[in-house]
Amino acid sequence: MNFQMLIACCGCILWGCTQEQPGEFAINDVSQKHVFIDSVATDPPMVHVEITVWGQLDSAASLTLHSYPDSGFVDRFELNKGEIKLHKYRDLYTNKLWIIYQSKGAKKGKLHIKTQIR
Repeated sequence: MNFQMLIACCGCILWGCTQEQPGEFAINDVSQKHVFIDSVATDPPMVHVEITVWGQLDSAASLTLHSYPDSGFVDRFELNKGEIKLHKYRDLYTNKLWIIYQSKGAKKGKLHIKTQIR
């Protein structure tokens, strides 16, 4: 095995140990409240969450992130009528994330949520 191959293998091993599979959630009925829990099986806990939200709403809604189970506030996003495109990074010091969607008038539309705890 040459040196470049060894470095590539080491990089893949290290990246695999620190990268978790994304959680993916769909909201087909945007008029109702939805609660999701995303988690990773790492110890110690990870330190960041990457969240991507996309879709369409006919009115306003909100998305709140909390650490789970202690319900520590992570962030809140106000989603306005129309096309939704959101991509953010936030600090997270637990292995579980509580995702709460709440309609603020939205009755039609669809949202997709993808989270990755790193």
